[in-house]
Amino acid sequence: MKKIYFLLLVSALAGTTVQAQFTSLWKKMANGTAYTWLNSATNANNVASLAYNPATDKLLVSNRNSQIYIINPATGAEEGTLNLTGLGSESFKFNKIRVTDDGVIYGISLATAAGQCKIYRWANQTSAPALCADFTVTERCGDAFGLAGTGTSTVLYASGAGTTSNAFNIYILNTADGTSFTLESKVTMTSSPTANQQWANRTVEPESVGVNSAIWIKGGGFTAKRITVGANVAGVRTGTVATTIADGTGSGQAAISYGGMKYVTLSTGMKYLGFAGGNNSTSGTTMRLLNVTDPATITTYGTDALTDAASYTTNSNGTGDVAFKNNGDDTYTVFSLSTNNGIWASKSGYSLPVKLSAFTATLKTDCVQLNWSTATEVNNKGFDVERSVNGKDFSSIAFVKTKAEQGNAAGLNYTFIDGRNVKGTVYYRLKQTDNDGVYSYSTIEKVSMANNASFTVSAMGNPVKDDIVLAVNTSSARTVQLQVTGASGVIVYARQVALQVGESTLTIPASGVGSGMLFVTVTDGESKQVIRLVKQ
Repeated sequence: MKKIYFLLLVSALAGTTVQAQFTSLWKKMANGTAYTWLNSATNANNVASLAYNPATDKLLVSNRNSQIYIINPATGAEEGTLNLTGLGSESFKFNKIRVTDDGVIYGISLATAAGQCKIYRWANQTSAPALCADFTVTERCGDAFGLAGTGTSTVLYASGAGTTSNAFNIYILNTADGTSFTLESKVTMTSSPTANQQWANRTVEPESVGVNSAIWIKGGGFTAKRITVGANVAGVRTGTVATTIADGTGSGQAAISYGGMKYVTLSTGMKYLGFAGGNNSTSGTTMRLLNVTDPATITTYGTDALTDAASYTTNSNGTGDVAFKNNGDDTYTVFSLSTNNGIWASKSGYSLPVKLSAFTATLKTDCVQLNWSTATEVNNKGFDVERSVNGKDFSSIAFVKTKAEQGNAAGLNYTFIDGRNVKGTVYYRLKQTDNDGVYSYSTIEKVSMANNASFTVSAMGNPVKDDIVLAVNTSSARTVQLQVTGASGVIVYARQVALQVGESTLTIPASGVGSGMLFVTVTDGESKQVIRLVKQ
């Protein structure tokens, strides 16, 4: 049997409703003696970016017109500087820095007006920099900088505080050889902000690898947003706002006064945004971490403050930054920068409420049997059994309550039978939830059933906020009747659909089906599947 463990979510950056706590590792104040280059009296507004290098286990901090410093991430001790031989003559040659997973360092220069924007590349932490990109911009650019991928898959993103028009641009650059980059496209918005609103003047953070990735953006004085991007049409991609972080620090949100933001995805698939810095005595000295895995229920993981508001130093540029380190022991370290105020490191707390020792899915006659065992259970509420026909989009088909008394026990075994008439390949996973609302996912198990004249249907999301989207897999072409019934039994939607062999999606418009409990029926006259949904 395959061993799997609920780790990163519940143990490292866990929490959907829990206000988890951080442990402060070290704090370096701008008015102290540790970093003379951080002092606002001599370097006002210039220390504006930091990044963690996983290849060397070092923290890099950029003083944008002077130097990039190497910091010990465990102690905060300064250990040296990068080689700057070969840089150009720009005033701010590394306004913001980012590092790939394999240790390649990039720094973007600041183009204060339309013209050329440059990006420099350090192949490693001891090498000299080389100019890797020199591209034309139509407005100020370089305030915001992000990257994803490594080697020839690296994609760079740039934006800035341009106010020459109602729209802003996000420049996307890619590479064929891993060392030189060219402009692939630029992103403009379908609904531009009003005149001079700089939605992306502080942060552009891609969500995944590739030029088609969604992007998280943040502007000083503007809400953080997740935008999706369309296809490249003559060098332009259209951006559409998909998620907006509500202003304020209540209800698990982040104040618009934050300037720095960093996105991270855990191996469990959970997604987080870290915020730090900004020209505000509260947000300017407090790191805040949000769980943004489910855009409908964004919550706060926790916060850690640099100092009290009374000692805050004005940061007229509203800058700051965040970086993450995976400690390898089910915890993360979050590094935070508040320009003109300080740099600090915070370690996430962790616990192991449930340790899953085995999970299997076995094909039986006309059913699938799921078995799992827990080595330990602490504060466990139970397990959602989730199923998918494509291995990506899962929906819950049952909830299995814990067998442990008061949620605490060891060595328990569970069995669940999925008796629905499904064919083809089906995927299963468990979502364990504790009594505080913290949850985690198991690995995925799959079974392959005999292909005959049947088909599989699953909902891509439940509850549903907008259109209902169904994933359908059929081994042969067929015509099916699609019907949606309300809780009272009244048919609110119906249509006939011709299915082709393989996987496809069916969309039911949100308009006309109402809200509340809905039953979606798909039948070809011989086989029938019914899915229960909640429409919000």
